[in-house]
This record gives sequence, C-alpha cells and structure tokens, in this order.
Amino acid sequence: MFYPDATPHQRFRNRSVAVQAGLLLLTFLGLTGSWLIRPSALLPAGVAAVPFAVNPVPVTTVSAFTFEQTAIAPQSIVAGFGTMLATGTEAAPSQPLPTTLAGTTVQVNGVAAPLLLVSPNQINYLIPAETAPGTASVVVTSGDGTVSNGTIQVRAVAPVIITANSGGSGVPNGQVIRVAANGAQTSDSLAQLNPATGSFVPKSLAPPAPGESLFAVLFLSGTRRIPDTDGNAGNGSAENARVIIGGLEIAPVFLGPAPGQAGLEQMNVEIPRSLFGHGLVNLLVTGSGTGSNLTEVEFAAPAGNAPPMITGVSPVTNVLAGQPMTLNGQFVVSPQENTVRITGIQARILSSALNQLTILAPFGLQSGQVRVTTLNGEGVSPSPITVRTSESGFLESTINHQPLQGLTVRQLNTARNGRSAADGSFVVADVSTGGVIIQVDASTSPLSPPYPSLLLKTTVTASRDNAYGRPITLQPITGQSLSVGGGEGKARIFSNAARLHAEAAVPATKRAQDQGIILEVADNVQALFPNGARAGALTVTKVVESRTPVNLPPGVFSSEIVQITPFRVSLSPGGKLIFPNTDKLPAGSKARLYKLDQTPYIPGATDAHGNPVINPTLGTFIIAGEATVSSDGLTVETAPDAITESSMYFVAASRASTTIVGRAIDCECDPATRIVVRARGEQVYTDGNGGFVLRAVPVLNPGEQIQVEASFLRDDQLLDSVTTSVIPQLSSVSLGTSGVTLVKPNIVFKREQCPVNYDQVVQGCPVSNQFTFRLMVSARYQLSGPFMLPDPGDSQLQYILVRAPLNGTLRFGKGRIYDPEVGPYATYFPRLKFSTGFGSGSGGSGSSPVTEDSFIYKVSNGCYETDPVVVRIRLQCPTPKPSPTPTPCHGYGCY
Repeated sequence: MFYPDATPHQRFRNRSVAVQAGLLLLTFLGLTGSWLIRPSALLPAGVAAVPFAVNPVPVTTVSAFTFEQTAIAPQSIVAGFGTMLATGTEAAPSQPLPTTLAGTTVQVNGVAAPLLLVSPNQINYLIPAETAPGTASVVVTSGDGTVSNGTIQVRAVAPVIITANSGGSGVPNGQVIRVAANGAQTSDSLAQLNPATGSFVPKSLAPPAPGESLFAVLFLSGTRRIPDTDGNAGNGSAENARVIIGGLEIAPVFLGPAPGQAGLEQMNVEIPRSLFGHGLVNLLVTGSGTGSNLTEVEFAAPAGNAPPMITGVSPVTNVLAGQPMTLNGQFVVSPQENTVRITGIQARILSSALNQLTILAPFGLQSGQVRVTTLNGEGVSPSPITVRTSESGFLESTINHQPLQGLTVRQLNTARNGRSAADGSFVVADVSTGGVIIQVDASTSPLSPPYPSLLLKTTVTASRDNAYGRPITLQPITGQSLSVGGGEGKARIFSNAARLHAEAAVPATKRAQDQGIILEVADNVQALFPNGARAGALTVTKVVESRTPVNLPPGVFSSEIVQITPFRVSLSPGGKLIFPNTDKLPAGSKARLYKLDQTPYIPGATDAHGNPVINPTLGTFIIAGEATVSSDGLTVETAPDAITESSMYFVAASRASTTIVGRAIDCECDPATRIVVRARGEQVYTDGNGGFVLRAVPVLNPGEQIQVEASFLRDDQLLDSVTTSVIPQLSSVSLGTSGVTLVKPNIVFKREQCPVNYDQVVQGCPVSNQFTFRLMVSARYQLSGPFMLPDPGDSQLQYILVRAPLNGTLRFGKGRIYDPEVGPYATYFPRLKFSTGFGSGSGGSGSSPVTEDSFIYKVSNGCYETDPVVVRIRLQCPTPKPSPTPTPCHGYGCY
C-alpha cells in the first residue's frame, strides 16, 4: 500500500517488494536454466566428473546478476560455478538464509556464507557481511565431502542493477511509479515481454501529465557498504549514490536494503522530464565512485494535440537492419522536423513529404512499434513490425578512424555473410541464435596495406538486429616481417649434438620489430598456420594509438600494443616480446602480459549435442603470463618462450580507474546519437539522449588530464571529431581508486552552426558619456545573406560577462537576425573624468587623449557556450581647439 502523506522513498519502500520477489525468482530461474549446463562443458580435457577429496576444478565466483568477477562486494549475491559442488539441487525455502543446503556449505575467508541455491555445477550464495575488501578464499564442501577451492576479489562497493533478462544487460527489473498532483499513485513495470523475441524489453514510458511526478524503483546488489553520512535515515545512503540516465547525473531520493530480501537493495529516483522523447537511453548506478552495469530504459514523447499519423509501414515483416523502409501517413515536410524511432532507436530519414517518409532501418532494432515524433506530438504505428535476425556493426581503420569497405563478415563455418559498405557498416542476415562466432575476413578486400582477419564472439537473440556494441577497429599490417617454419634456419645445418652445443653457447634467433617493439623467435621455430601451412611470414606492427578491435580490460591500458599477423599461428618453441617502457612501470617490477584471445573453441570440449563449445574468452584480452621491467627501466620483456601464438599483445599493470559519463549534442541542444566516444582503450556509442558511459577508464597519474574523443561519420563520408580533456575525480575505495567523472560542458558537434565570437579592438569617442560598437559574433555557416543563428527555444542569445571593464560599465544589445558580417551591439559607459594618456603627437593642437580599457565575454544560445574572448577598448576623442583670444578695443567705438 502507498501512503499519500509519506515521502517518495517511504511510499515506494513499502510497496515494491512483493513485485520484486516475483521478478527475482524469474532471475534465479534464468540463472539455473541457462548456466547449469555450461560449466560441465568447460571441464578440462581428460578430467572425469568423479568424486575427489579435493576437486582439481576450481570454483569460479562471479556476480549472480552480471557474471562479472569485478562486481563482488559484502552482502552481494554471487554465483559460484564448477563441478561436484553439491550432490543434488536445493533452494533455500525461506528467510533467514541457511548456511547448509543438501549437505553443501560455502566458506568465505573461513566464515559460513548464507546459501540461496545449490546444485552440482552452480551455487548461489551471499558474501558474508564481515568480508573485508581484497582477496578472499572460497571453500565449497559438498555433501559427499568433495572440497572445491577458489579465490575472489572483493570490493567495498560494487553496484549491480538487476535486469529482467538476467545477465546484467537490457531493461532493469524494476518499476515506474506515477504520483499525481493530488497524491494518487499508480505503478507499472519498466519491462515488458516481447513475444517475437521471447525476451524482456523496455516499456516505452509516457511522459508525466501536468503536475505529475515519475519515479523509477530499481533493485540492486553490492551497495550495502555505501555509507549514510548525512544523518538522514529517511533517505538511506542516497546522498553517496548517483544515477546516470542518458548522460544526466541524478541524485536518488532513497537507497537502502530491500525489506525481506537478503542481498538486495532498493533505489528510488525521480525521472527528469527532459529525458522524454529521446527513445532508448542508458541507465547506470554509481556508489562511492564505482559504476554498475549498463541497462536501458525507453522514453516516449508526448502524444500532443496534432501528432503525426502512421497509416502503414512497408515492409512490415522480415525487416532487415540497414534496408530502406517507407512510412505512409501524415507527417511534416521538413526532414529535420520528423524523428523516427523503431523500438526506441532513431532511424535516419532519407526523404520526407506530407504523406510519406523514407527511412533506413536502424542498427540494433528489434520487432516492435514504429514511432514518429514532431513538434506537434508523437504517433505510433498501427501494428508492430517483425525483424529479421541479424548481426551488424561497423569496421574502421586505426588510421583516422576511416571506414573499411569490402571486407567480408560471416558466421564462422557457415555461408551466412555480408560485406562492409562504404561507411564501414555490415549486416549478416539470418545468423543462428545463442552463442555465435563472427569472423571478419579481410582477405577478400583489395585494401592496401592489407588488414588482419579477426574472430569475435557474440550472443544473438532472434527477431532483432544484434548490433555490435562499438566499432571494430583494425590495424593495417605495416611492420617488419620474418619467416617461420619450413625447415629454415642456420641451426638446422648442424648435427643434433653440434646444434645443441651451438644453441647453448649462443642461441640462434631472429627478430622483427616495429617502432621499438621486438618479436624474437628461435631460428628453428616450428609453425602451424590456421590454413594448415607449416611455413610462412609473421609481421610485427605497432597498433596506432592503442586502438584495438575490442575494449581493453577494465582499468588496464598500455601505450605499446603489438599486432603479430596473421593471427592464430602456433609457434614451438614460443617467442619473446620486448616493449619500450613508455608507461614508466617501475624498474625490475613484474607486469601482466595480455593477449587477444583468438581460440574459437575449447579444445576437446563438446556440449550435450556433440557440438564444440565456444571459448568464453574468445575476442577478449586475457592474461597470458607476465613480463619483467629491465633493471634500467627502459624495456619490458617476456620470458623467451612466452609467445606461443600470434595475436595482439601488450604489457600493463592494473591502475585506478574512473567512469567517464557525459553527453554529445549539437549547439541547439539536440542529442547527437550513434556518436563514437573513446578514451584509453574503451569505446561506446551514444544513446538516444546523446549520453555515453565509459565504465572503467584507467588513470595513470594523479591529477592528469584524460583525452576523450568523440566522432561520427557524416552523410558526406567526412569524419567530424571533437576532443575534450577531463580530470578524473577519484574517491578512495578498496582495490585501488575509482570514481565518476562527468564531461562538462557537453561534447558539442556541428560547431559550424554554433555562435562564435572573436578577440577584437574597438575605438571611438564617447558621446553623451557612452560609446557604442559592434561585437564580432557570427557563425561558421557559409550562406549568402542573413540567416537565423541557431537558438533553442526561439530565445535571444545571452551575453555572459566573464570579466567586467575596469574603468567603466557595459550593456549588451540583443538582436536575433544577423548577417554573418554584422554582429550585435555593445555600449560602453566610461567612468567620469576617466583619462590616462594621449595619442600620437605631443599634446598640442589636434592631439587626441587616449583611454584604454578591456572586458572578457562569451555567448550562449541556452545550450552551447563560446570560448571567452577579450575586447580591448580605445577611447579617442579629438582635442578641442582653444577659443580665439578677444582683441583689446582701443579708441572710438569701445565701451
């Protein structure tokens, strides 16, 4: 029940638990249904599932809601995967949670953990409240005495948003509460089931009515340690948490334990009206500087008084991402005044007329409604469209992010494929559902220099376009090559004894290098190429600006990343890599060696149907060993035999990290969607509100500036790019330092249409103690004749005085229609008797007194602000000529 006289957090706290309990059960069913089979398929080859006193297979613990090893905190719900963890399956019957189920117990640092579910391959349990941040041991004892061991990294705070589909992505498992002006309250779910895909999707939220407020109720885990520091028990620990929705930072009204639910917290946050009408946007929770998983919510526009009307959509079935679509109905002629979204994702408008719109089906769309929004409201298609299952993405080069055309992208070992277009986009239609391996095959392209071929892993949902979450960036093959295999090498001319003696004295090696990164292999190295060849060439290329095909691991960055191509060439014995120590790792220290995993399947593992099991780390950077910094601190070297397979490699140490959030907009405040935002190895697309979240950007030095780059491919195929600098705002938490850094001001695109001003010098003579002059304010927009300067809300430009004149006052004149060569007016009022010097000359007749002053100003159109500029004022008036001296009068006629 709701209580009208209660505060928002009290009302929602009393109401939402019952709904949450049902959805939470669905979450656990999803976990047990989809993950119980997988760990058994991950058994190392030759390991039989028979009881052991000590299980050789370790137990791996991850967040139960995101499956991330980095999202574990005291009193959070986690899932442990392994083998022989229990002799049967049993769930906790009630609260409080037991510490023994089916004879199985779990201890974390020697403390019994509360259990929610046990089964032979999976255990869901609660991290004990007293667990200290840092490395912790996990010991699982089964009912038959089998002991499984593991370790975890515990953070003081690790926010996790529980999602409707489990797994940590998609729509949150929560509610929206509407509070009318009279206190009446209604509730609805944030999620709805899409019958075409069989999964939960965001429900399009209608904007609030006049006087109505909207609150989202979210369910979290891992936030119990967020402190309550304001002394207000009514809002819990909300003062130390934030919600990022569409790039906007919002303070929640409540955060605290969900009543009656172990390991779960509830957060209530009011939804800003400015988000409505922007479709699908990201939602993230931060607590004590640590960011959660990314989720999605959808915001509809007001229906309006005269909304556009959609009478028909063609095609309406089997729609493929990237194909043209026709909408019939009643619209606005100007394309800029129509916004088309399909299931919350904005589509590009190719042409518009009063009764027809032609659009491109957007990447990432799924079966559902089509919406058209104008200034008069929003119209919805009479029936949903159905979408063809596909995988899509964009291919780009590390060289200036130029699109790569003509590469083949396919589902591995199938005939399902597509080729990248002029803008780098590709679509592979009718791919299989579930886990899928995508191959980017550059051998089909005539590009020069050539590019490598790449394997990536993705999860495909039916009846939607499964868009890859960031551009796939490929490094051209430009470095030095060396030959491997094929019986080559000087060492092979010796007898075995002579060869061993020679190698013991001076090992026979050969090298290839690029920009200081060296690959060293034995002269007699054996090689096996993916096509079965036993001999060939390897090329060593440094990756430009560390722009890799996939994101680097959280909190990890290296300035020296090498690409050894072709990928997946086996080397025996392994080789050695030597890197310049550009990132200044401490002399003599150890650092981790990371490798881009290109192994498609787990060797020897098959599922219940006899199919090979996809390698879960395929297409990600994994730890492949360690390297040592030289005693002089100049280089970092791996072991001589560390490189057993060609791929991408780098060496790095774990760093503090920051979550960077913000918005990309144009100077009229309209969101810039599908913009690519990058910082230190992480890339994301902006959402429907122009918002972006880079979750774990490494911080190399305290107080440093991090470059954030944003770019998009325009219709004319020219790349528009904006770069800004941010200084991380870090807060001390366990396992290093992290924080949330907001990009302020917003990243602004299409600056050629934004107001600009210039440094200038003006001079004149005050008349009636004032002096009026024009300011040099215009826009970089090449049109002949006057034009309307972009100005949101149809308001006048604002002139902001950064520093006032020192010897006078100032008044800005405000006009709205400008010629590019004619700016607005400013009037300067000098102080009385303000005169400090003279112009040229010695002050004689005709000389001019000169007074100098200055001020600094900037211009805003309500969204975008120009840079501050200086205006120097020279007051110069002609010196008045002296009056003629009267001639004395003598004689007749004088009086």
